[in-house]
Amino acid sequence: MSRHVTSAVAMSRYDEAVRAAIDTACARVAPLWPLASFVAVNPFLGFSGQSFASTCATLRRLAGADMLMPRAFYLAQIQSGLVTEVDLAAQDLSFDAATSSAQRSRPS
Repeated sequence: MSRHVTSAVAMSRYDEAVRAAIDTACARVAPLWPLASFVAVNPFLGFSGQSFASTCATLRRLAGADMLMPRAFYLAQIQSGLVTEVDLAAQDLSFDAATSSAQRSRPS
């Protein structure tokens, strides 16, 4: 293969990689036009391909931000009666599992 052909193949692969990177970036950036769509965009648009747990882990790693309250907060809500067994059952959670999970994370 001539040097010119090899160079053209390398450029073609480079172009494909750049286009793929641009497409990925565009999928993560909220649209700015028309202006009406900018006002009501979802700040988590770039995470639409990830699960909630994966998004939480990414934001914790990159920004030091937590998407959830500490477990102790949820335990306090259960203990105060704000969250009931009916609430937990609606989410397919058990009262015992929710309280024991939150208590495990409590400082001793």
